[in-house]
Amino acid sequence: MLKQKISIIDLINIEDFSKKEEISKKGIYVKIPIPFKGLSKKELVVTGGIRNILELIDAIGNEFPELKPAILDENQEIKGFIKILVNGKEIQFLNGLNTKLRNGDKVAIAPAIAGG
Repeated sequence: MLKQKISIIDLINIEDFSKKEEISKKGIYVKIPIPFKGLSKKELVVTGGIRNILELIDAIGNEFPELKPAILDENQEIKGFIKILVNGKEIQFLNGLNTKLRNGDKVAIAPAIAGG
């Protein structure tokens, strides 16, 4: 199978909302609203045939190497304090890392927030 070229567009500095919307429909929109250690907040669009969450994390991890170990443990499982949502639904209630993605999907990756 021929793998398509992955492209990552950083939207964080684009202030025109309609331009962001236009670009985000061309791929998978990813928002990382809270900074991870060594990685600032990100707002990205990933294009190029990403099929699922694991491929998305791999693609972003190639561009931002500090991100993947912040999300996945050594067994390639999501760390317990990380939440990933696709179109507002937690992937743990979908198909985990194998949750299918398509252009136009919106993904949020953030540390879980606990109250007490």
